Amino acid sequence: MDVRKYVINKYITLKLENDKTIIYVGGEIFLKCKYLLLVNPQEKEEQSEIKSIDEAAEKLGSELEEQINLIDLGIKPEEEFWGHCSNLQTWADNNYDTRIIHSNLAIPLLKRLAEIGDIKAKTVFKEEIAKRFSYGNKSVNQYLIKEGYLNYLNREERDTILKKVEEIDLSNSNLIKIPNYIFEAKNLKMLDLSSNSISEIPTEITKINKLQTLNLSDNRIVNIPNSIFELKSLQQLLLTNNNIQIIPRNISRLKLLKILDLSRNRLKNLPKEIKKLSNLEEIDLSLNQFRNFPTPLCKMTTLREIRINNNEIRQVPTLKNLKNLKHLNLNSNLLTKIPNGLSKVEMLTSLSISDNKIKKIPETFTNLKNLIYLEIGTNELILIPDFILDLYHLIELRIDKNQVKLLSNDFKKKKKKKGFL
Repeated sequence: MDVRKYVINKYITLKLENDKTIIYVGGEIFLKCKYLLLVNPQEKEEQSEIKSIDEAAEKLGSELEEQINLIDLGIKPEEEFWGHCSNLQTWADNNYDTRIIHSNLAIPLLKRLAEIGDIKAKTVFKEEIAKRFSYGNKSVNQYLIKEGYLNYLNREERDTILKKVEEIDLSNSNLIKIPNYIFEAKNLKMLDLSSNSISEIPTEITKINKLQTLNLSDNRIVNIPNSIFELKSLQQLLLTNNNIQIIPRNISRLKLLKILDLSRNRLKNLPKEIKKLSNLEEIDLSLNQFRNFPTPLCKMTTLREIRINNNEIRQVPTLKNLKNLKHLNLNSNLLTKIPNGLSKVEMLTSLSISDNKIKKIPETFTNLKNLIYLEIGTNELILIPDFILDLYHLIELRIDKNQVKLLSNDFKKKKKKKGFL
């Protein structure tokens, strides 16, 4: 067997075996190198902003190494081997700086070196964990938390790095509970825990009271604890695709809340106290089990967007008080008529009301002078009135799948003039 060998130091050796680069630590196989990061020398400006190889892999495209055979690029296995040797030698010569090689290799390799007695590795191991976490790179932080590397730091060391962190993204991290040390991040403003398997929110979440955005979408949450409503700085609360059936009345405590996403749950109603959210601008209630339009929303004058599509709503109370509403989505409900007071919502720019049972468009529709987008397909309309095309700002109209047998000549002329297909 043809073997090339390169000794980094007394602990690390690289060997080329059967055209594959193998890393040995303490005489034992540690890892088979999967790829060699290739950097385009023409992308100098973009590279100047990169702080680590992890960012290089993300920004410059690590798919290059995984999808393209290096031999196809004229790079032979031996040349790839020497590339790995050069990278690891540089890493070792620079005090095991984990920015130089990918964290998925650098951190576990550093840990193993510390375990077998490398004094330098023991010295910098925890320092490198703290340093890399403080940079705030999403994939690196996910890796460090998921693999439990923050547990190697004591409470004081964790406090030191966590108090500097303002954003933590642990989406898609296979979590079943929120790691306790997250609550030590006293200055945290954004926490993304979406797409995990979290079912409970501990009361300790109140400790991160500067939090402005909390994303718990795509989890297994059934109940929203009162502790959430103690987060007085919260501006965005995202809870889509959970198993929530009831919204507690204490939600009214979130006075600064601007965006509330409760879509894809099992909600049938909202508490009347929700109208006390005096800064709420967007609410998403789509894909729930509403049979009645939540009356409290009709008095929330700050709302700019309401999405309540894909429910079972038959009737909507008057919307005349929603002076700032710009986007309204009522698609896929059981409505038989255009909501009362809609003509008073003169700021409306987008109306989606397809897939209902609407039979008529009232002439008061002409008051919606700012309407840009109108979707009213898949209803029971027999007539599409000409005055719809008199809406000056309208640039997109969807009226397909109705019961219209014939369009008037005036409608056809206006339609052509507007440039609609």
